[in-house]
Amino acid sequence: MLMSKRFGIAAVVVFAGAGIVFLGLNILDIAEDFRINIPSSILDTAFISTLALFIVVIAGRKYVSSGIKSLVWLGFGTLAFGAGNLTRWWLPVNGLDIPITTNDIAILLAAVLHFSGAIIGNTRKDATVSRLRPGLAAIFFGYAGVLAAVALIVLLAFRGVTPSFYMHPAIRDVVRGISFVLFLTGSLIYLKLFLKLRYDYLYWYSLGLVFFTLGIFFLSQASIDSLLFWLGKAAYYSGHIYLLIAVIGVHLPESIDLE
Repeated sequence: MLMSKRFGIAAVVVFAGAGIVFLGLNILDIAEDFRINIPSSILDTAFISTLALFIVVIAGRKYVSSGIKSLVWLGFGTLAFGAGNLTRWWLPVNGLDIPITTNDIAILLAAVLHFSGAIIGNTRKDATVSRLRPGLAAIFFGYAGVLAAVALIVLLAFRGVTPSFYMHPAIRDVVRGISFVLFLTGSLIYLKLFLKLRYDYLYWYSLGLVFFTLGIFFLSQASIDSLLFWLGKAAYYSGHIYLLIAVIGVHLPESIDLE
């Protein structure tokens, strides 16, 4: 397990280092286009939305059986991210305006939910576990609420209530900046909890949020089909893989105080 943890953090360092190199190429205006024959819509659906579905189901079941509070928020945040990705590619609309707007707001919602879980889990001594065991029905209604929120985002975008991120990139940058801060802060909180509790689930969760932070930054600085663009996509994919590792490895640690 120690070796796998070292590999986990090493992957984050490699991504960050590669991002610095690719960002430098962009600044120097050195051509570095990198096209992949598989459409982004297929890759994103497979490595974001499909993985999100597995994560959400496992997180819900593990929360019911273990009572680990942050699991339900992990599920909420992952569901918002995965559903937002689907709106990015599969809404029956012409143009990029509505898909870009709905996806970025959904990612902001995901960041808020992950961050909320980190705050709630850090408000009490060793407050990662609760004696209360909610039923699957409660989890179902919670997930339904997240999907309803994403649907509302789509509806508001269709009606022109939300500003156009495609036409006003400055607003999009602000939304991405807030998401970046929330993901990064949530990651640091979970890392602090891991250093205190030594619970592997918190370690992988923290690194997963780091990947989301890197993905937001890389994509905000990248041009389409650049190496930095695909590195940002890969960071999103890796983040979901890490979250899947986190929820699969969840068990009830004896060392955590239930009181």
